[in-house]
Amino acid sequence: MKNAKVDERELTRIVAIVDSMTPHERNNHMIINGSRRRRIASGSGTTVQDVNQLLKQYTQARKMMKTLSGGMMGKKMGKLSSPVLGVWDLDNRPPGSAEARLRTLLDCNSESSGVTNSMLMIRLARFGAKKKPSYRVVVIEKERARDSRAVEVVGHYNPVVNPAVVDLKHERISHWMKCGAQPSITVTRLMKNNPAPAAV
Repeated sequence: MKNAKVDERELTRIVAIVDSMTPHERNNHMIINGSRRRRIASGSGTTVQDVNQLLKQYTQARKMMKTLSGGMMGKKMGKLSSPVLGVWDLDNRPPGSAEARLRTLLDCNSESSGVTNSMLMIRLARFGAKKKPSYRVVVIEKERARDSRAVEVVGHYNPVVNPAVVDLKHERISHWMKCGAQPSITVTRLMKNNPAPAAV
């Protein structure tokens, strides 16, 4: 199934539709009413009929999986995810391609565990002894306390030593920013002063 021929135009259309949904809509397709469908269609350059067709395919796939697996798989397909999007192999596609963009959307939905990605930010979390601070660069919900559990640690910063030590996972930071996470002013400054190494 993974080797099925990809209809690029169809996949591009689906990417546009999914990309025009909010993270909350991707997590719960049941909230996508008429006005939301019109907004999604307008934002994706498609028609309401196209949006309806995609949601119908998802609903049918979910029912089929639920029937085949005694109900367990249908429950697991709560989010708008790859089974509705056809039988294409979305992995190992060229960066910037429609498949890669769709894979990013699905990964963001999965990794954030249902948290709306617009609610995520990339900021510093303080650790270390008194008067000897060190920091982790974390992806975390905006309203969480500074020492709360993070979605992911994407770097470290030690301003005490001279020169300061900055270790950023640029690829992961870029990934989460594409998902909608907003970097703090300090993290933005660290990224500017410590850019990703040039590709060889």
